Amino acid sequence: DPWPGTTTCLTSGGERKILKIHPYARVSSGGNAVPGTVLASQGALLVQCGDEALELTGDLQLEGRKRLPVAEFLRGSAIPVGTILGQGEIAV
Repeated sequence: DPWPGTTTCLTSGGERKILKIHPYARVSSGGNAVPGTVLASQGALLVQCGDEALELTGDLQLEGRKRLPVAEFLRGSAIPVGTILGQGEIAV
């Protein structure tokens, strides 16, 4: 059951929007970056989480947009490496 789901905040172009993350993800080796930092965004989204990283390989859905596979989402809405997801979280 996908409810309640996983969301984070994405700031792009000075505007904060909710980004819904639909499964699937796998644990990957991370770096020393701040949790929430995008480490890679080519075909999949690799995000630092504590000592490890999560490779998001399912679907992403930006607030007000349709749900898309990660690779397709990133072709239309680039999330640059170094972006920190979750900054300035929006209460839902």
